[in-house]
Amino acid sequence: MKKTLITLSILLVALILISCSGKDEREKDKIPPYPPVMIPYLGSMGDPPTNFYGQATQITDENSGIDAVAEGDWIRVAWKPLIDEDVALVRIFRFDELNTEPVQIDSIAPSKTTYVDKDHNLLERVWYSYFIEAIDFAGNTALSDTVSFGLLNKPTLTHPPNGAHFNAVTDTLKWEYAGFASQYRVYVLDPEHRHIFHHDFFTALEDNLSLRLPNNLLTPYRGQHLYWRVDAYDWDEEQQQNFKAKSQERLIYVP
Repeated sequence: MKKTLITLSILLVALILISCSGKDEREKDKIPPYPPVMIPYLGSMGDPPTNFYGQATQITDENSGIDAVAEGDWIRVAWKPLIDEDVALVRIFRFDELNTEPVQIDSIAPSKTTYVDKDHNLLERVWYSYFIEAIDFAGNTALSDTVSFGLLNKPTLTHPPNGAHFNAVTDTLKWEYAGFASQYRVYVLDPEHRHIFHHDFFTALEDNLSLRLPNNLLTPYRGQHLYWRVDAYDWDEEQQQNFKAKSQERLIYVP
């Protein structure tokens, strides 16, 4: 009986020590995560390389920072990978010129480095600002810097029909635009969405929007489907940044 009581006492003390030890460890972690770093709008595919990543890097749709999204009237937000490994959650906040109080719009896993804001109420020519908050397992938090972006109305591709045969000698890419844009950039992309060609089109006209491709451009891609789209831009002097939109993409077939 005496041995049993001693054994129980030892077990009780051990449990108390383990419990206290765990509590102390939690209390010791009062260091917040390293502040996340948002990626601002770095430019468009086809622009000169950016040095944002520490060396000259060609801009693509994936690394351009905060940007428009071709699939919808959405804004993609991006940030550098988090430095701390004990971050449990990332909260995403947004505010704008009309609603100046930041509002949490979502929370995501810390492994993510992008987020697409698919709010159906995003307005044209309104600057939306975003920042994120990293929260570690002990509840410590850190806020990022803020990045901003403004959408334009999307261009509408009108010719050729999606998937149609396309001859660069005789056919023309055509689109329409409901609104005002001071610049368009027409892209042709390979089956893996890699840049083949782009052309900047500066105009204030809203009709007769078309482009004929260089005659031999598509020769290496015979027998393949290629993507094309049109991006629209309009400069905002106050923000020193373009409003921007990406059209939906279409396919052309090179016979």
